[in-house]
Amino acid sequence: MEIKTKFFFKQSLKKGEHRFIQEKLQALLPPGEAQIEYSFPLIGRIADIAWIQKKVIIEVQCSPISLEEVLLRNADYSRVGYEVLWILHDTNFNQKHLSAAEVFLRGRVSYFAHINEKEEVIVYDQQETILKNR
Repeated sequence: MEIKTKFFFKQSLKKGEHRFIQEKLQALLPPGEAQIEYSFPLIGRIADIAWIQKKVIIEVQCSPISLEEVLLRNADYSRVGYEVLWILHDTNFNQKHLSAAEVFLRGRVSYFAHINEKEEVIVYDQQETILKNR
């Protein structure tokens, strides 16, 4: 039973980080212009944050994701006229080895997020050189 409890605690913590970042980012945008968990029934998607007035989707990614899923999300939101901005949580991204999805996103509109000990969300970009996915 102890293993199960630890697993569920970790899963809930991950979901908590995701929601925490969503709320902090939404608070940075003009009041009333962005909605968390906004549904797009036409494409069967729920955006992490939809900035309706600017036609921007903010995808907060805290867990690993495949290149195929990134491409699908970008294409789906593009079909309804939205651009996707990716925020990659640095617990799983911006590490020594990059996934195919991360290599792709580094050439697009994407940034990293970090939650510090003061519970502040820091969004950052960086200049880098990538060789052989490293």
